[in-house]
Amino acid sequence: MGRKNCITYGVVTLSLATTLFALAALFTDQWTFFWLACFARALQGLGDCIVIVPTYSVITLEFPENNEVYQGYLNMTLAAGLCLGPAIAAIAVRWFGFIGTNLFFSVLILVFGLSGVYLLPASINDVQARTDGSEEKGQRDILYSSFFKNKWSLMALLAKGVGQMSF
Repeated sequence: MGRKNCITYGVVTLSLATTLFALAALFTDQWTFFWLACFARALQGLGDCIVIVPTYSVITLEFPENNEVYQGYLNMTLAAGLCLGPAIAAIAVRWFGFIGTNLFFSVLILVFGLSGVYLLPASINDVQARTDGSEEKGQRDILYSSFFKNKWSLMALLAKGVGQMSF
């Protein structure tokens, strides 16, 4: 599948799920809204996981000598988003309402997410082409499927998904 493709699918999934969450408010039946909102939030968590997991992999492969520094930058960015997101959303809800705010963020996710994906080099989709068979010291071929075979990374993926659904 490739890391760049995976991030693209995650951004699109996250944007579509946010749109679905906004459109759930159009239903007048409270149970329809509840279950559709739960489904949309779960789909948002899945999209977020599909973006986050290969992002750490890309940083590890592209910056092996300063891996910890760039992982720290990514974590600081994620933490800033978690801290500032609710405040920005509270302001946006006053301007746009519930549906408008979620549609606004859906467009932001799609535009900025796909812009970021466009800036990623195509070489991150294929590790073999990147290394040309000559592995440097400390570099390993890490396949996306490896995340599902390692119990710790699988647990982190599940924890991130469950944590995302709680917001």
